[in-house]
Amino acid sequence: MPDRVDQFESIFKRADKARFEYRRPEIRHVTLVTDLDATDTAALLQRVQQFLTVLEPDSPEWHTLGEGDYDRKSELLDKLVQQQADLIVTSRNLRQSDKNTPHSLGVYLDTLTQATPTPVLVLPDAEHRGEGAMTQTASVMVATDHLAGDARLISNAVRFTQPAGHVHLCHVEDDAMFAYYLDAISKIPAIETAIAEQTLREQLLKQPTDYIAHCIEVLHSHGQTATLHAHVFMGHRLRDYRRLIDQHRTDLLVLNTKDEDQQAMHGLAYPIAVEFRDIPLLML
Repeated sequence: MPDRVDQFESIFKRADKARFEYRRPEIRHVTLVTDLDATDTAALLQRVQQFLTVLEPDSPEWHTLGEGDYDRKSELLDKLVQQQADLIVTSRNLRQSDKNTPHSLGVYLDTLTQATPTPVLVLPDAEHRGEGAMTQTASVMVATDHLAGDARLISNAVRFTQPAGHVHLCHVEDDAMFAYYLDAISKIPAIETAIAEQTLREQLLKQPTDYIAHCIEVLHSHGQTATLHAHVFMGHRLRDYRRLIDQHRTDLLVLNTKDEDQQAMHGLAYPIAVEFRDIPLLML
């Protein structure tokens, strides 16, 4: 009897699939936060506006906060609230005399990503802002370790993609973690290891694959014209995201930074933000 109950429970759980609901983010106020003087801030603003032409249908109002506009994190947060920012654009290591700190994001960026619900667009480091960087958003990629059920992540990725562009929805299962749990399963005599490996692998990849297919169907029903691509596999997350970014000439990487169970940045987001300093990141 217990086996039959477990069987029915598994069937119901497989049928209980996450549903995607598209909600187009409205961006009416954008604030560029820098530690530059007025002239350099204005020049950077112009480049950011050229990069984010995809926002033009919302006719956003643009604001800037430069080197003389804030002295403390609390003051910066207050001014962002006053400006009703729907999107914050900034850089790593704000107000640090030594910008060459490749292993850090800086206290201001850490605060912005965790202390405000507003999406933060992180610009590439100055040395990576070549002619090819920040020119368009024709190829946008979602990076996550839990894609199913994350409607906000996908809705924002679509919002920032040009109408004829490409959205790459990626879900990479950590192969090292999978091997760890499989090793534990192999030590349980009652479980056939080979069968467990096959069925567990299939189920882990099936859920995000089905969810992406559902997302594509819903987005098409909303008249989305961007082409959506699915990338679901097991691998090494940082190495494989680097490969995917280079392979698809990604213009913008979208990822989650908030974790409901902690104040620190979401586990996958921090290493990506530290490692990938040559590409704009939209951190939600």
